[in-house]
Order: sequence, then structure tokens, then C-alpha cells
Amino acid sequence: MKSIFSELLEARSNSREDYLTVCFAGLLRLWKEKDSPGFLDFITWFCGKPPQGAPPEIVPQRKAGAFGKPDLWIIYEDILILMENKWDALPDPAQIKSYSDFLSQFRNDYPSIRTSLVFVNPLPHSTAWIKEPDRDLTWIEISREIKKRFENKLEDQGDLSFYVLEFMKMLEDHNMADKRVSWQYQEGIQALLTLITMIDSVLAELAKEGLVTRGLPNEARIDFASQWAGVYFRSVDNRNRFWFGQSFNEKYYDCLLFQTAKLETWRVPNEGFEKLASSNQYIRYFNFSEHFFFSRDALEQRQEIINFIRQTLNLFIRP
Repeated sequence: MKSIFSELLEARSNSREDYLTVCFAGLLRLWKEKDSPGFLDFITWFCGKPPQGAPPEIVPQRKAGAFGKPDLWIIYEDILILMENKWDALPDPAQIKSYSDFLSQFRNDYPSIRTSLVFVNPLPHSTAWIKEPDRDLTWIEISREIKKRFENKLEDQGDLSFYVLEFMKMLEDHNMADKRVSWQYQEGIQALLTLITMIDSVLAELAKEGLVTRGLPNEARIDFASQWAGVYFRSVDNRNRFWFGQSFNEKYYDCLLFQTAKLETWRVPNEGFEKLASSNQYIRYFNFSEHFFFSRDALEQRQEIINFIRQTLNLFIRP
């Protein structure tokens, strides 16, 4: 068997979800070796069926022939469990159907062996399945079940104790486990409001200079949603629309985003912008660290934002 570090290295070069899968596989292997009753209890909850027989083989990223490559295989004498994990990608009904078809064929070939297909996602989803998995779980649910089985039992578990704690911390770091809201929440809300108000006032100043227009009267200047907080504005001819603000996606915590919402008369240059894969929109990053933003006073912070927006607007190709 490969070192878990070799597996992690290979997984990281593929995707974050492969990396998470290997981390989970490592935890299950250690847990299995400790032969804890909690392990069998967890697997029963995880797949919805009680396994029997010898300790399982736990293998990430094994091919299922022409049916694809499930993220994780958990193989008992009497049951085959496949797990498909999604993190950055959306649930894929066709992929789940393919794995379900594979398990159906497997049961025909091995009638004495049961199967279970488990789909795991960071958050609940509304995907309509072609064929439903046996279990449709979130990482938050999994983290709760792991915590439940190790509550007050980690002191004498040796390396397993360390692994469980670190794995749970990783899930917390990426909002896939329950976290306590700390006192920093109050300061964070105030800081966000201060930042968005600063952006709004900067755009008001640039509008007076004739560089931008603030938008139509029926549009909110400051706009908040479940995934972002920022300000919409337009070019002076009202035919190009932009948004600048803070995304709540963890990938963008360290920056502000300048995003094209609609372009009619302007075009983006070949360099300086990144195209969003999911749409026809483009983004440019205001990285806090590159601008030493949090070490500056209020006036200096404001000037950094002004300079960035001016520079960004001047990058566009205009008729």
C-alpha cells in the first residue's frame, strides 16, 4: 500500500475533492486498524447497511471499467460500498447513474454480495437524480457522526486521535463541519459594512469625475446577497455594467472582485482579466496582501481602491 502522503500528493495534483477523499480514506484506515466498535457503527450509518466479515479494504480512485472511477471503494466480504465526493463541482446525475449501473451489474455477477452507493457533498443540494444513490450525505453530517463516536474517547487513541482532530479541523476550515460563532463576528460585520461603504463612496467620487455612473434610480447602490456584498455601477454610456465587492466564497476571502456583469460597447483585453468558466463574465482581483491593505490607514485604503478601479476601467477596449 502506498504512503498516505504519496496518495495525497497525487490527489492534490488532480483536485481538492480528490485530496479530501484521500484524507477521509486515511482516517477510515486508521480507525479500522484500531478495531474500534465505533468504526463498524459509523460504516453502518455511512452506507445504510451493516457490514460483516473481515476488516475492509479501503481504496481511493479505483476504476470501475467503462463505468468511471468512483472516488472511494470500501470493500467487505459481504458488501461493496462506493463513494462519490463532490467539492468544487456540481452533483452529476449521469455519473451517479453510471455507478449505480455498475453496482447493478456487480450484484448480478456476485449475488451474495450487497452494494451501497454513497454521494457526499459539502452542502445539501436540489439535484434531480436519474438513479438515486443509496445515501445522499453532506460532509457536515459526516463530521457530526465522527464527532459523536469520538466524544470523550480520543485520549487513548494515539495517532488516530491526532488524525481525527486534524481532519475535523480541516472540515471546519472549509465550512464542512459545525463551528461555533465567535465574538469576532461582531467586528467582522462592522468591518464588512465599513469596506462596502468605502467602495460605495469611492464610486460616488469617480462618478463625479465622469469616469462611471452609479446606476439607474431603481437599482440599489449597495447590494447584498447570500454569496456576496458589493456595489453595482455602469459606464457613462449606461451600456456596460460592473460589480465590485466581496465574495463569500472561501476561494475569494483574500481579495475583492471586479466583475463584468454586462458588456455592450466595451471589450476586455487579452490580458489582465480572468474569464469565469460558468458564464460569459470576467473578473479582476484586488488582492489585499498585494496592496498591503490592512496595514494602511483609512485614507490610504480608499486611495488603493480608487487607483485599482481607475486602472481596471482604463484596461477595457472602448469603441
